[in-house]
Amino acid sequence: MQRFSFSENDGKTRFMGIINISSDSFYEQSRCNSPDEVPARGEKKEREGANFLDLGAESSRPGSKAHFRTGGNR
Repeated sequence: MQRFSFSENDGKTRFMGIINISSDSFYEQSRCNSPDEVPARGEKKEREGANFLDLGAESSRPGSKAHFRTGGNR
């Protein structure tokens, strides 16, 4: 995986593709219905010019419900 850093900016504009797995994501067009759709969506974003991807597995929208637990109490 390539690491991205704003401090290494060479003056070129970069584009970020956004892919959300959560069904309650704010931006409807960014949603995938299942994790199985993510690879194809990522490839599509790359063809459309995305330099890197933001993968959202859980909505951060205020009031949204937690879908995944990674251990511990939330």
